[in-house]
Amino acid sequence: GVINLPFEFDDDYGFAAGKISSRTNFDIVIIKNDTIYLVNVDDFLQVVKTNQININSTFSRFYGLDLADTDSNGLDEIIIVKGEEKMIYRYYMSRGELKHEAIYSRYLPDWFRRMRRTGDPTGQDCLAIGRVLSSDETPHIVVVKPSAWGGKLYVLAASCWSEVSKWVSKQLGWMADDAQVIIVHGHGNPDAASPLTNRYECYWGDFAYHPLVAFFACLTGDYEYGDDYGLVEAMLKNGAAVCIAATEEHWCRSGRNVCNEFFKTWGIYSGYPPGKVFTITERNVRIGNKYDLRPIMKYNYYGDPKFSVG
Repeated sequence: GVINLPFEFDDDYGFAAGKISSRTNFDIVIIKNDTIYLVNVDDFLQVVKTNQININSTFSRFYGLDLADTDSNGLDEIIIVKGEEKMIYRYYMSRGELKHEAIYSRYLPDWFRRMRRTGDPTGQDCLAIGRVLSSDETPHIVVVKPSAWGGKLYVLAASCWSEVSKWVSKQLGWMADDAQVIIVHGHGNPDAASPLTNRYECYWGDFAYHPLVAFFACLTGDYEYGDDYGLVEAMLKNGAAVCIAATEEHWCRSGRNVCNEFFKTWGIYSGYPPGKVFTITERNVRIGNKYDLRPIMKYNYYGDPKFSVG
């Protein structure tokens, strides 16, 4: 059949089709610059509704794009791979809203490149997402790379979202029995510090020693999160006694500086409980050669200020 789109289409746009929302039968996804168009189509190939959603990123035809159900909930997500930026973005519907998260991979330029480099005889890489082997629980990002030495093709299969998140959550579970201090870095969201996410907290186990957990990543301490159940709530529920996490966005380097200053201060005041140490760090934190309170003022301390690590 033929579907008449409500706007003109250009080959610079991103295009994919699948089922994004539980409220629709079929969705066409078109990405133009910094806008995602969700075109809902019924069983008779008629356009029911078109949603226009602005995103904090600009799409290029040199990026990889596909739809796949990476979390096994029956709905597809929009996956955008940006090789030059070393980022994989996942956009998904939650309670009628389009949300997103990102995974950083320092290997991305090596295994996915859509833009031909000067003097490079190979063409553009091709990307798709799906289950490669019959034993796969989750889809993989599959990249086909043309060879510089003839007509051969190389096929690479990279782990996708849920597989990486499950693996990291299982690793945390292996340490749960005797962990006393847990430090997490990553690109942060209220429910995830990439790639650790509270969706797989079932693999964490119970924290027998009730550890101090520090998320030195953006937004992980956001207590106004829409779902009202973020990483901090999940950690406290599973037995953590203390959580330190940021309520706002900040540079990754700032998070590392706050982490270093907090534990340096705790080393000096080793007999103090972490709540007191956190207060001292807020007062005395040094970024470079200057006192700069702005990064650490974005962090909150959740839990018992008198708590002492075992």
